[in-house]
Amino acid sequence: MSTKAILPFLFSLTLSLALFGQDYYVLQVKGIVKKVKTGALIKTKDVVKADDQLTFSSPSDAVAVVSPKSGRFILKPGKSTKSNELMSYVKDALSPASTRLSTRSGGLNNMLDLRALFSQPILLLPELHYKVNGQNFPISQKTFFFIQYQYKGELINKQLKINPDSLLIINRSDLFKIDGKSVNESEIKTPVLHYYSDKGSVLISPISFTLADLTAVKTEVDVLVEALGTSEKDSSKIQNEILDYLSEHYGKVDSDNLKRWLNQK
Repeated sequence: MSTKAILPFLFSLTLSLALFGQDYYVLQVKGIVKKVKTGALIKTKDVVKADDQLTFSSPSDAVAVVSPKSGRFILKPGKSTKSNELMSYVKDALSPASTRLSTRSGGLNNMLDLRALFSQPILLLPELHYKVNGQNFPISQKTFFFIQYQYKGELINKQLKINPDSLLIINRSDLFKIDGKSVNESEIKTPVLHYYSDKGSVLISPISFTLADLTAVKTEVDVLVEALGTSEKDSSKIQNEILDYLSEHYGKVDSDNLKRWLNQK
């Protein structure tokens, strides 16, 4: 074996040995995944080891995990066995998690900024704040942003608030209230952001909200933070890891909105 061939082999071997001796904390499970040895379902907060064998219910199943030493991974099933079962050892099912870091928007100055912001799915937290340019988007009783959506075949218009600091506010609870009563979020269809002025209503962008169970999301974040540690010197790194994780599995989140939500808990 040539030197060029040996070096990648040694690197792969070293990496495999390092990953083999680690514990992996479960953040999220998609599908039905079980430990072969015990038959127990894998769920958030569980710990799996590199030599645990897992069985998956379908090729689309996936388990998001984090290692205190090596970071985040995704466990996916391997090829089916002769009995059509999808089995993998943890060490063989590890794939590096994606990095899709969402950063602060830096302000919304024009229509292009607004359309860029809402061009990707957004995790809808209890409240989202976005800084807008008050000169380009003056706010008054006759000029304002609103979100229009369909609910049971009816068009609903929800005017959005702007605070004195020119922060556009999307409040999840208020958004999905009709005549003062909360409605089933899963029945909301095709939300679209508009801006209304004396020139009429301008369609800015369709919005794709991720309406996740935030209690479950917060539990996953807690597992991630606990696994990575909470020392002051690592706070920025952990914040980025949370942003990456949420962006990969739920949708766009910026750091200011994330901090506000986590500090409310």
